[in-house]
Amino acid sequence: MTHADTLTRATASLGADNTPLAPLTDARAHRAELRREHKTLSRALPSLNEIEQTLRRSAGETAQSGLAEYGPAILSRLANPARRRYEPVLPNGLSPWMLACMADVDAAVETVMAVVRKVAPEAGVPSAERVARLAAIDVEIAELDAAEEAFIDRAQAAGITIAHSPETIRRRENEARLRALDEAKTADALARHKAIDDTYERRSILVNMDAPSRVGQSGYLANGKLNAGDPR
Repeated sequence: MTHADTLTRATASLGADNTPLAPLTDARAHRAELRREHKTLSRALPSLNEIEQTLRRSAGETAQSGLAEYGPAILSRLANPARRRYEPVLPNGLSPWMLACMADVDAAVETVMAVVRKVAPEAGVPSAERVARLAAIDVEIAELDAAEEAFIDRAQAAGITIAHSPETIRRRENEARLRALDEAKTADALARHKAIDDTYERRSILVNMDAPSRVGQSGYLANGKLNAGDPR
């Protein structure tokens, strides 16, 4: 049984004379561990094999582009009869890494990997494994958050003083602000449509005192709600 399941079961037994806070404490501690694991995994190096494969692909592409862009320039400078010694002036933009790849891709990759093996603190985590674990952690944290929120709501309803997490408080405040904005937009649309109806009604009375009802109401007031295409 997960921590979220345990907390959900504890929620059902909450009451003024029964306050099982241990599941909440355990769930919060477990969530803190999950967040630390998430942070560590997010910063973890890929496996050394993945690093080498990526580096080798990059080195091959770098060698091809370097030879195409800078190879002729290097040859032309070496072929200059005014130069008595073969000391090529490398073209601007030709980096040492690109030059090394142009000379020997395998040697360039092995040189960098030799450094990586010396400084890498550990073997690293395969990308597929890391992505799957991060996704699983996100799901478990979301379940814990939902279970904790329900637990505290039930506790507060029973007269037990427990504060929601800062994240829940911020989310609820944001949701309240969005609801208030939506209600204000709806009220404004109502007022505008009512003003339109009032205007048409007055005009109909002035134009035809005998039959003011010939001018119908707007679709808003007639239906009691905004049409799908009405602006707010």
